[in-house]
Amino acid sequence: GFSRWEKDGANMGSARTLALPMNYHHTVNAIYAPLRTLTVSSINPGSGVAITVWTRDFNGLRNGTTAFTRTYLDGKVASLTAPSTISGMHFVHWLRNGVAQGPSRTISIEMIADNAVSAVYGL
Repeated sequence: GFSRWEKDGANMGSARTLALPMNYHHTVNAIYAPLRTLTVSSINPGSGVAITVWTRDFNGLRNGTTAFTRTYLDGKVASLTAPSTISGMHFVHWLRNGVAQGPSRTISIEMIADNAVSAVYGL
């Protein structure tokens, strides 16, 4: 997806339109980066958990209810927070690509590849 503009090697921002006065010769490049998918789910319950997504994705989306996906530019850091309880169940940990991530309800993921995270709940 479109990442940013560069003018003469300098970052000109991520707005999709670039206004450039032509008072001099310039080299302008549109920089594209791969898009990475973050799949967010929950375990016990298997769906219906409202997750706070602190980092807007490529399409401007944030929060979601499991199960959902968000799309990020390569290298972007996505941060999510799960609720402490849902339907009488308590947050236990996040699973990231099948590996337990510890007891913090907030997880941050550098999106250098597709990732799958699950908020796991128990008694």
